[in-house]
Amino acid sequence: MALSNDGLESLEHMEKWEPVEGKSYLKSGSESIVYRSLSEKTGLTVIGLQDYSQITSDADKVAVFIIIMCVVIVILASLILYFFSLYFYKPLKKLSDHISNFEVVKQIKTKNEYDYIERVVDNLQGEKEQIQKKYEEALPVMIQKTSYRLIVENYEEEAFQYLLGILKRKMSDKYYVLLLVECEEKGYLHELEEHLLHLIQADSMEAIYVDLNVFQGMFLINTSLESHEFLNCLNQWKKETGDKNSTWCVSSYFSNRDNVNLVCWETIDKLKRKFFKEKNSVISDLPRREKAVPASVQKIEQQLLSAIKEGNGGEALGLLHIFTEELTAIQVEIRYTVFIYFQICDRLLSDLKVADAIISKEYNEKAVFLELFSAENIYELEMITARMIQVCLENIGKSEKMYSDSVNRTLDFIKNNYHRDLTLEDIANEVYLSAGYLSSIFKEETGCTVIEYMTGVRMKKATELLFEIPVIKVKDIAERLGYHNVQSFIRYFKKYYGVAPAEFRKRQQIDE
Repeated sequence: MALSNDGLESLEHMEKWEPVEGKSYLKSGSESIVYRSLSEKTGLTVIGLQDYSQITSDADKVAVFIIIMCVVIVILASLILYFFSLYFYKPLKKLSDHISNFEVVKQIKTKNEYDYIERVVDNLQGEKEQIQKKYEEALPVMIQKTSYRLIVENYEEEAFQYLLGILKRKMSDKYYVLLLVECEEKGYLHELEEHLLHLIQADSMEAIYVDLNVFQGMFLINTSLESHEFLNCLNQWKKETGDKNSTWCVSSYFSNRDNVNLVCWETIDKLKRKFFKEKNSVISDLPRREKAVPASVQKIEQQLLSAIKEGNGGEALGLLHIFTEELTAIQVEIRYTVFIYFQICDRLLSDLKVADAIISKEYNEKAVFLELFSAENIYELEMITARMIQVCLENIGKSEKMYSDSVNRTLDFIKNNYHRDLTLEDIANEVYLSAGYLSSIFKEETGCTVIEYMTGVRMKKATELLFEIPVIKVKDIAERLGYHNVQSFIRYFKKYYGVAPAEFRKRQQIDE
C-alpha cells in the first residue's frame, strides 16, 4: 500500500520496478511520481506519490518562453550586427582604405582592418614621439632665433606676444631695459646667463635672453623699479655672481617695446665705451661724445710735454693722469684717443733723438705704435705713456756721444731728400765717403743702417700724409716719398707698422 492524496492505494496495478535506493519511478497510467525510501532500522519502505501534471504544464510554458526569447535574441543580434556594420564597420573599412593610400603606411601588411588600424596607430604614435623629441630639441633654437630677430633686427608685436606665450611670461611691468654682457672667456657666457636669469626671477622681474655671439649676450628685462633702484640691483647681482670676467652695459630705460631695436644698437655702441672704463665694470652712463679734443685738453697736453722737457717727472705724471681723466670724461672716438697717446709718445721719441739720447731698441716708433693700439682701455694707454715718460726722463740730455760730422751730414741729407729715389751710393757720394765706410760708421754711431734710417724717416712722413685733408691716394703718397713702385711702399709700410697704409688710415680716422 502507498500513501497518496487520495488515501491508501494498492500498488498491485503498478508496473513492475526494481527496488533501487534513491530512484524515482513513474506510475503506470497515472500522472504521479513514486518516491521510495527504505528504512534500515525498521525495514519498512516509505513510498510517496505526487501528481506531476502541473510540473509538466509549467515545463511546457518554460519551453515556449525559451523559444520566444531565442527568437528575440536572434532578431536583436541581427539588428546589432546591422547597425554595427552600418555605423562602425563600414566607416572603419572606409578609414582603412583611405589610410592605405598614404605612402608612409603602404609597407604595413596585415590580415584584417582592425589589426591594420592598430598597427597604423602604433606607427603614428612612434612618429609622434619622434616629432615631439625633435620639437623639444628645436624649441630652444627657435626661441633663440626669434628672440634675436625681435630684439636686434625687426620688432613685431604679434610675434613678441607669441614668444611670451611659449616662454609663459607676461612682461606687464612699466619699464624695459637692456643688459648687454660681454665675457672675456669662451664658454663662460652661458654659465653667467643661467645665474643672471635666476637672480632676475628672484627679484620679481622677467627677462628674455638672446646670444649675440660666443662672447656677448643680451637680456631684455621688464621691471617696475626706477632706474637708480635697478642700478643698485644690478651692482648687487654683480657681487652675487662673483663675476670678474665680463663687462656689463646697461641701456637707457624705455616703455615702448617698438623702440627695442634702436635701444639695442645704442647699447652695443655704448659697450665700446668700455675702453674708457676699468675691466669687468658696469657701464650705465653715456657721456656726451666730442668729435675733437677741446682746447682745455690740448692745453694739458702742452703742459705735460713742457714738464717732461724740464725734467719734472712728478708733475708730468700728474698731468698725464689729469689728461686721461679729461679724455675719459669727453670720450672722443676710441681710435683717435689712441692716436693722441701715440702722438705724445712719438713726440717723446723725437725729443730723445734730437737730444742724441741712446735708448733701448724696444722703444722705437713701430713697437710703441703696436703696443698702444693693442691696449684694451684708456688706463693701459696711460700706463704705456707713463713708461715712455720715465724712459724719456732717464735718458733725455744723457747723450753718450755726439755723432761725427760725416754722420750728421748724412742725417741732414736724408731728412731733406727722403723723397728722392736714393741708394746707399748716392748718399755716400753726397757726403764724400765710400759706401762701405759710410755704412760702417753710421751703423756704429746710430745703431741702424743708412737705408733703415731713411725708411724710418719716410714711414713717419707717410703717417702724416695719410691724415692730410683732402685725402691723398696711397699711390700719390708713395711717389712723394720716393717710391716709384706703390707695392714696394706698401710692403715697407706694412713691415714697419704691421698694417697696410689703407688699413692704417681706416683704423685712425675719426668716426663722424
